[in-house]
Amino acid sequence: MIGAVYVRKFGMKIHKSVLWHTLYGVAVAGAALWGVDNGYYYAVIVLAVVVMTISIVKIRKSVA
Repeated sequence: MIGAVYVRKFGMKIHKSVLWHTLYGVAVAGAALWGVDNGYYYAVIVLAVVVMTISIVKIRKSVA
């Protein structure tokens, strides 16, 4: 929603990586919500650990 306002009102461009990260985040959040609704609590915990690990690795690469 914010991206649409930036593009339309201010003429700013959103980098392609931002769109991919947004889609990734929405997919992970959707999977987690689906898992909780269906009682797959351990799968959601594993998903959270995997996502945190990937995030830490990407942050370390971008800082280094």
